[in-house]
Amino acid sequence: VPLIDMYSATLAQCERLGVSACVALGTKTETGEQDNTHLGAKGQREVGAIAATEFLKITRRTGL
Repeated sequence: VPLIDMYSATLAQCERLGVSACVALGTKTETGEQDNTHLGAKGQREVGAIAATEFLKITRRTGL
C-alpha cells in the first residue's frame, strides 16, 4: 500500500520556510495563542498542495 509521509514533507517545508513563516501557516486559539496542532487557511492550502503533489507522484509511479 503506498504511503505519503506527510510528517517528513511538512517538516521539510517548515525547515525551508523558517520559524516565522512556518508559524504563519498555523492558526490561533480562541484566546489568541498560537495553535501548533492545527493549520490556518494558508497552511491548509499549502499542506493540501503538498499532499496532492505527493498523491500524483504515487499514482503516476504505481499506475493506481
